[in-house]
Amino acid sequence: MVKFGHFWPRVSQLVSIYRLCYNQEMISDVIAEVEYVSITSKDVAHVANLARLKLTDQEMEQYTEQLNKILQHAEELQKLDLENVEPTSHVLPIQNVMRDDRTRQWLTNEQALSNAPDEDEGQFRVPAVMEG
Repeated sequence: MVKFGHFWPRVSQLVSIYRLCYNQEMISDVIAEVEYVSITSKDVAHVANLARLKLTDQEMEQYTEQLNKILQHAEELQKLDLENVEPTSHVLPIQNVMRDDRTRQWLTNEQALSNAPDEDEGQFRVPAVMEG
């Protein structure tokens, strides 16, 4: 069983594992080998330092607890039997919702400017907004 000691190397290695895997079975097999280690205040302090954040002791404790709950939930999800569940990218079966890219009739410049309160050389004229 693979055991990662610090939070960031663990995430980095999981991402690398994911990128190397081409199908769902491989991903499940590899992730099943990973033992999640709880996150310590030292890990939170390290990440806060990387992000140049100053955290209070209360925030450090709060984030450590929250991140450990997330990892515990991920561990619980790993125990689910997903053998007959097809991998999906979305919860709902969605199709491409974009319209077809085709030419169509647009307003002419004269039509667009027809209700403009002021125009100059084919452009909308607006008051300057400057302070000071």
